[in-house]
Amino acid sequence: MLLFRLISRLPFPILYCISGILYIISYKIIGYRKRIVFQNLRNSFPQKTTEEINKIADTFYLHLCDLIVETIKLLSISEKEFKRRVRISNIDLPLQYISQKQSIIVLTGHTGNWEWLLQACQLHSPMPIDAVYKPLSNRFFDRLMLAIRTRFDARLIPMKDVARSVVRRKNDLWSIAMVADQTPLKTEIQFVNTFLNQRTPWFVGAEKIARLARVPVFYVGMKKFKRGYYEVYFEKLGEATNTAEEDTFPIIQAFSEKLEKNIEDFPEYWLWSHRRWKHKV
Repeated sequence: MLLFRLISRLPFPILYCISGILYIISYKIIGYRKRIVFQNLRNSFPQKTTEEINKIADTFYLHLCDLIVETIKLLSISEKEFKRRVRISNIDLPLQYISQKQSIIVLTGHTGNWEWLLQACQLHSPMPIDAVYKPLSNRFFDRLMLAIRTRFDARLIPMKDVARSVVRRKNDLWSIAMVADQTPLKTEIQFVNTFLNQRTPWFVGAEKIARLARVPVFYVGMKKFKRGYYEVYFEKLGEATNTAEEDTFPIIQAFSEKLEKNIEDFPEYWLWSHRRWKHKV
């Protein structure tokens, strides 16, 4: 842990030099998940030329390495410096519900820098944000990520405990954040649509929890306008009710559409190395 804290204190120019070295090793030498990345890109954008796909992949790998050093930087970055690098265009949208004592759920995807995204929202939140996470199997890296993700007092909830937490705190005010574009187990698939030109399954737990608690759900997107600088924006997805059809998930559908638009606008900043379409549905 001490080594990572020392690395985090390096100035950004040096951290980005390290990122550049990691980029050469991971992409040019090792070819980390290169087959998966290019397969995902070609399937998602069949209309793009080989040159365009190569350009997206090249920028994606550099961005992925930037994510590593930027995430480590969270261990020591000051609140002032962080707020200078991540701005939120319409934080009033979710805050108006919280000010009315209305709990909320916020969904996002692996776009921009999702680790910085949580911290940016937390710095503007009047209460701790409950971030859903899956504990890592490696105990050292699990402790490291816990330290990073709670840097500005966010609270982490293991995925398996989310529903139980909502029931236990039904009379409290809370805000839950989920990165919701992972792939569910094949046995747990309940909703499938067309996303980035491919049949895609989705987790539906967020919408089920929203129905249970009767709370509004928001999409939070992230744009990268230059290295180390991001803009965050919110859009309301809807309000779930217990009267919705059990086998329909309009909020997840709306989430997938917002995320797709975010990715199409900035394709190089989504996590293409993830095996998002490993299940044929």
